[in-house]
Amino acid sequence: MGLEILRETSLNAHIKQMKQRKNISSDTVSQRSRAPSLNTIHDYIEEHKEHLADADEINFNTLQFCRSLGRKSALSVMTVYILQVLNIDKLQQLNQMKLSRFIGQIYKGYRRDVEYHNDMHALDVLQMSYIFMTQGGLQQWAQLSELDILSVMIAAICHDYGHDGFTNAYHVNLVSDRAIRYSD
Repeated sequence: MGLEILRETSLNAHIKQMKQRKNISSDTVSQRSRAPSLNTIHDYIEEHKEHLADADEINFNTLQFCRSLGRKSALSVMTVYILQVLNIDKLQQLNQMKLSRFIGQIYKGYRRDVEYHNDMHALDVLQMSYIFMTQGGLQQWAQLSELDILSVMIAAICHDYGHDGFTNAYHVNLVSDRAIRYSD
């Protein structure tokens, strides 16, 4: 009986927290935020070459990069920069303006109130994917085409898009709509 009351109290606390998260302010979710334009991204790349040069380092500091550049711009700037370095931005089929808008939409889909699975984590995964491609030799070993490389970089920035910050186990225990939809 006591354990059941504890479970019920804990579950109610989690339900309350979930409901509060659904009512977060527009400051934490960037639905109204505008990602930088393509021209602005190119300007930022020129202005921050010293920070971007460190992207080749395994100990690259994502948080410091976001602070120096500004969180709204960091993911877009790093993505375009890496695609430039890998010569993927020269693909004839790749519309730079659409790519810029797409990256901006990905940024908007990451919640600022989620401590780990957020836009800065996406930036970190992007940068490490770049390291694996270049210094790790993945590009040559797997004989990746330009389209393959672009796909890996896009997957890196999208992999936690819309993540609510809770684990699968949390959703199962909560019996959330997500758990009901996706769990066996």
